[in-house]
Amino acid sequence: MRKTLTGVALAAASVLCMGVGTASAASTTQQVREAQVSRQAEDTPPLKNWVIYTRNAGNALFRTGPATPPLGAGSLEFTTPTGADKVTAFNFDHVGTALSAIDALGYSTYRSAGNDQQVASLNLQVDANGAAPGGFTTLVFEPVYNTGQGAVVSGQWQNWDSYQGGNAVWWSSNPIGAAPNRDTFPTWNAIVAANPDAVVVGGYGVNQGSGNPGLTTAADALTIGHDGNTTTYDFEPDTVPPTSKDQCKNGGWQSFVSQGFKNQGDCVSYVSTGGKNGANG
Repeated sequence: MRKTLTGVALAAASVLCMGVGTASAASTTQQVREAQVSRQAEDTPPLKNWVIYTRNAGNALFRTGPATPPLGAGSLEFTTPTGADKVTAFNFDHVGTALSAIDALGYSTYRSAGNDQQVASLNLQVDANGAAPGGFTTLVFEPVYNTGQGAVVSGQWQNWDSYQGGNAVWWSSNPIGAAPNRDTFPTWNAIVAANPDAVVVGGYGVNQGSGNPGLTTAADALTIGHDGNTTTYDFEPDTVPPTSKDQCKNGGWQSFVSQGFKNQGDCVSYVSTGGKNGANG
């Protein structure tokens, strides 16, 4: 279950903020759609503040449902058909945040296919040394190691509190204080205490790592709080129709299910006819 998430921190600080949200004094909900995302191969610098990284056949699609998501009508669905596939959705808005300032972390999942306790994990790229050389790692939250929050099941939305007052259990892809190896599972508070200079240097988001064949996980309500503010990301399918055939291919038509497309052919036909042929031709 423990998958290493590639460290893509280069150029993260220069990524523009492109989220659209409604704010209150201490909380913000931002809708995230396909148009805000850059789709890239893993190990490449982020081109937008939201990036979907893929390996092999791993993929993530904005879709309506499944069932009733915790926010809005949609979610971001991750698929890894084989054990060699991988897909990650990362946000880079929180680069430079001290780990000690973080006071909320979490997400919701819906497993449509898969078994045992496999489900997409929550990942945060940090540097345990702050400005000092070295210290890069990815902190990983997996529900399977947080048994007090219940077992992973299929066919329903489940909410995971990845902070839990600082008592949620995490592991580290590289050795850091309190987590000398991947078989050590300290609490968030223990990690912060052992690494007082640690800061966010890369992405925060959801990862479905290699070694998870046949797993399909939808994610929504991705949350992070720090410095008195909490941001929750609401994944939603596009309301703007496709403008090129390439947007319809390789499963891309599923990002436009709100348009009524039932398959790739519907989507391609719509583009080819300038919108004259709608859903189902």
